[in-house]
Amino acid sequence: MKITLLSIMAATSILLTTCGGQNIKIEDTAALTFKKAEYQKWAAGIQGGGAGYNLTFQLENENAITLDSVYFKKWGSKLLLKEDGSYYTSINDGSNSTVNRPTLGGGEETQVGAKATQEIELPFELKDKEAVISYLDGNKRKYYRLTLSEAIPFHAPRY
Repeated sequence: MKITLLSIMAATSILLTTCGGQNIKIEDTAALTFKKAEYQKWAAGIQGGGAGYNLTFQLENENAITLDSVYFKKWGSKLLLKEDGSYYTSINDGSNSTVNRPTLGGGEETQVGAKATQEIELPFELKDKEAVISYLDGNKRKYYRLTLSEAIPFHAPRY
């Protein structure tokens, strides 16, 4: 058990030292043009359900390019491909993630609801609405910085 734990810790530290110090080159111009690159703030309708950002990207031209992941604010997240050809991810920023429930003794107990997306140390600076896209051009990984627009939320009337 100790050997397994030590080998896992050693592998993790090697991974962090080799990957953490990478000098990522962000492309000035990219083969990417976007029809849509936006984010939208969201909050669950119940206490403890989480809150955060939904990010959506749609490419104009999809020639041998695959979007892989996105870095936004202080999070990194894998992008998922939808059936319509767009990419999306959802980031839980940790707000609205706890619930205070009454206990039998008359006090309150705090419980964690939705799990927040883990914050990471980004190897570059990002402004408020900026994101960096990691993508594969053929089989070469590249990075591109872009400014996202804020999606206009749709609010359905309550009855």
